[in-house]
Amino acid sequence: MQPHGFDRRDRTIFKDDDGVAYLVFSSEDNSELHIGPLTDDYLDVTHIMSRILVGKHREAPAIFKIHPSQVNVTAMIRMIADSGFELHGEHIKELHGLNQLIGGFTIWGLRRVRDRMGSKEANLKDKPHLRSLKLTWWPSDWNNGVIITPSVAPDEVALWVLYGNNEVAPIEEENVLEQLQPHQNIKKLIIEGYRGMKFASWMINSSLLPNLVKVDLVNCASCKSLDFSGPLPFLQVLRLFRLESLKNIISRLRKGEPFFPSLQHLELMHMPNLENWSLVIDDVNDGVAEPQESLSLFPLLPKQWSIINCPKLESIPWGMPAVEELKLNAFWMIKSLSLPNVQELKPDASWMIKSSLLPNLVKVELKDCLRCECLELLGPFPFLQVLLLDKLENLKNIISKLRKGEGFLPSLKHLQLMDMPNLEN
Repeated sequence: MQPHGFDRRDRTIFKDDDGVAYLVFSSEDNSELHIGPLTDDYLDVTHIMSRILVGKHREAPAIFKIHPSQVNVTAMIRMIADSGFELHGEHIKELHGLNQLIGGFTIWGLRRVRDRMGSKEANLKDKPHLRSLKLTWWPSDWNNGVIITPSVAPDEVALWVLYGNNEVAPIEEENVLEQLQPHQNIKKLIIEGYRGMKFASWMINSSLLPNLVKVDLVNCASCKSLDFSGPLPFLQVLRLFRLESLKNIISRLRKGEPFFPSLQHLELMHMPNLENWSLVIDDVNDGVAEPQESLSLFPLLPKQWSIINCPKLESIPWGMPAVEELKLNAFWMIKSLSLPNVQELKPDASWMIKSSLLPNLVKVELKDCLRCECLELLGPFPFLQVLLLDKLENLKNIISKLRKGEGFLPSLKHLQLMDMPNLEN
């Protein structure tokens, strides 16, 4: 086949064990996929063969042989940044034997997947070389029949699945997610657009995914609870974004286990129904699980910490003396917060921030804390450079307390006070 339609998308090659190489490339408008033997003409145009993968079998996988109008990307192909193809959903099971996939892997359009057994046959948990897994239920966008695909990082593989125009019910999404358990070597997990009411049993489980370094849960609008199981010893980044139905987060540990010992960055954003994050400690001796109101369980403590638009949140049972950046926005109902950075929000709605427990604090931002009437700053805060107070509508007093000889905010470079109509002194 004479290759045509060459442009910056045409960089994907598959090579069989028998030495026959196949070229996979899209048309200029990205509406068609072409598959054919590699020829010298391709090298004359590109001058490079940047992506070659060797197949396990002497024959190319079946997904290379279906009609081009039915297929766009295959999972065994490593994709270049803005390449994108599509694969009909019934062929997702052909991922079963592709256990040499390396690096990052993305599956788009899972909202259209109907066959949970097909998802199980994809056999992700037997792919030990994958390090990053992104599962998104958002469908690909269509523009006059042309597929508009998201970009893919150079070191990642992408698979788009399409089952027709009808989306499945959220309960089916729960079944599909349950079958997409990755290998325990996964370090990065991203779930986007998932509509199930509960997450899969394998997710955020220290015994099943002990090597997690980063977890992003984004736009999972129907989930009402989230359970963390075990210490997750290598987790550094945790982002929970727009889990709009989420009410409770529960962290389950055995007695003596540290929780998130490596966490460096924590974000809780746009979760209007989140009420609390509680710790449950299981005493292995008596088998009794007891809730804990306040524990400091972070040997290595997060330096960046954000709560944005979580108006019903009432408690978070942690200690974080190494925090360098604290951002609070729309944080209305908080009654107690056992963080040294915000040591206490008393029942009379006064805040107290202690310098002695926050020696490294660089930035504080308080916004939309509507119940706060008094803010106490205890100590010099020697490294604090930025203090932003915005929309504290009931704040009446800011009190600074120092020991004799201490300088107050000696490193402060930026101070902003906005929308505090009741501030008196």
